[in-house]
Amino acid sequence: VPLDRFMLDNTDRVKDLDASLQGLQLLLCKPKQGTVKLPALNPVPALNPSKTPGPASPAASGDAQLEALLRVKAAVDTRGVMQDWTRANGARGGYCNWKGVACTEGTSSVYMINIRADQGIQGITGTLPPAAAFAGLNRLTDIDISDQPYRIIFDISQPGQTNDVSTGITGTLPADWSRMTQLLAIRLTSNSLMGGIPSSWSA
Repeated sequence: VPLDRFMLDNTDRVKDLDASLQGLQLLLCKPKQGTVKLPALNPVPALNPSKTPGPASPAASGDAQLEALLRVKAAVDTRGVMQDWTRANGARGGYCNWKGVACTEGTSSVYMINIRADQGIQGITGTLPPAAAFAGLNRLTDIDISDQPYRIIFDISQPGQTNDVSTGITGTLPADWSRMTQLLAIRLTSNSLMGGIPSSWSA
């Protein structure tokens, strides 16, 4: 349709050429030749930035016991000796197969953390985590983080000299461990802990 005819056919509808045509119904030809109406133009909804999808965040494991064990590892193993203690290896109860973890038979309930040299875990360094780190280990009754020996390094370039590298747990006993009333045994021998037993432990 020529533009001039289009404008003549719609003079009663288009009063201002500078005005928006949004919402108007326009004719493509004269009524006596058959009228074809264009649908009204609907505004395109503006995007709401707050609802614009962003990158998906990593899914949480959803396993309170796994997350608690990883918190314990982060505190007691700053050297990364406990290499099998990872979120991937611990998924779906896999932490029951970790060195240093014991679960009740037939379940994925952790009842013991047994971080010892005779369990294949040797050379750790770190501190004891606060009680909050164990949140989720509701069936935990035994903590054994002991017998982490000293390592002696010989430097052949300096005969007669050795360097003793202390391993094990340093720091003090967390007073708030007294809140973990389900514990039956705590073994922390052969470490480098300082101070005495907190009074709260006997309260």
